[in-house]
Amino acid sequence: MSEKNHTSRLSAYKNAGVGVGELRRKRAEQSVALRKQARDEQLLKRRALSPEAKDEELPVEKLPTPAEIVKGLKSSDVAVMTSSARAARRVLSREQNPPITIMVTAGVIAPLVAALERDDCHDLQFEAAWALTNIASGTHDHTMAVIEGGAIPKLVGLLARGGSVGEQSAWALGNIAGDGPGPRDAVLAAGALPALLPSMAPSAPAAQLRTAVWTYSNFCRNKNPLVNFELVAPALPFVSELLELNDTDVLADACWAISYLTDGPNDRIEEVQLTPHLLQRVVKLLDHKSPGVKTPALRAAGNMLTGSDEQTDRCLDAGCISYLLNLLSCGKSSLVKEAAWAASNILAGTQAAEKYGQVEPLCIRLEEIGALDKIEGLQTHENEQGQTSRRIA
Repeated sequence: MSEKNHTSRLSAYKNAGVGVGELRRKRAEQSVALRKQARDEQLLKRRALSPEAKDEELPVEKLPTPAEIVKGLKSSDVAVMTSSARAARRVLSREQNPPITIMVTAGVIAPLVAALERDDCHDLQFEAAWALTNIASGTHDHTMAVIEGGAIPKLVGLLARGGSVGEQSAWALGNIAGDGPGPRDAVLAAGALPALLPSMAPSAPAAQLRTAVWTYSNFCRNKNPLVNFELVAPALPFVSELLELNDTDVLADACWAISYLTDGPNDRIEEVQLTPHLLQRVVKLLDHKSPGVKTPALRAAGNMLTGSDEQTDRCLDAGCISYLLNLLSCGKSSLVKEAAWAASNILAGTQAAEKYGQVEPLCIRLEEIGALDKIEGLQTHENEQGQTSRRIA
């Protein structure tokens, strides 16, 4: 290796003599490929299919046209409005190619948003929230049309009331927040998190809890800019408690939320780690039977291992090394790659791993699995492969 390349690769790693700002920039670059690899493992948006969507495809002539649906939604008869909202929901719930653009162009959003205010008919509110959920599951333009139609504050109000309408409103807000930083911030600015917190209690009904935790994960995701940490931090004690449950979906989305919150400056990692019992519970989930849980738990732990020496020590105190050793030979390529990345950050630290007497086992395991080749194939930056090689040698 040339001295020039050696210097370049050395500068990419934690505790290798570079400034904090540069370390953070490099950390972001190194995690890009890892994030891209798992981009489909947690959906940004989810469309709510009607119960009949898979069992029957109604002929077009049996459903009202978009114009008829809009007309019905504007009726003064609440029964007609409800029937029209249900028709809108069914059209938008088609499993294949839902006509979202056609419905938006027809003007369905405004009357659907207005229907959210009809406290005299919960069925109407539910159907309207469901239809808006599926519109917001579409493109960015579709989501923006829902936002510009004034849906967010009304959905937040319904969310705060709980029940089936509240759960559907949480789903709609999750789709909106998952569209990007701007929509996410608009949802949070409307007070969505305080309204969501009761649904994140471990005692909440299972379906409601799953929707709430997935929605919260979307409140935490997206960068440029990162989420205002103060707006999502109040949920961390709830998330910590949820990590004790046996529900795989809840565990996975809770860990994804933690991974998003730790993918940033060290002060965010600090707040997450100091949430009572959270770090220890995340580390234990590295041994969960489901790869769907282990993957985001490992992402969260890996992010925390790129923090300060003290933050790395906390991870080691929680026993992460033994779990990483197991993951390095688990046979699942994506988990092995992430575990190798996390392990390399431990080895690139000060004397943390040596303090725990685990340097040699880590190095042997990394060498046995050909971690250098795996990381090389994963990363687009040569610096990580070169630096890992140097550290292990």
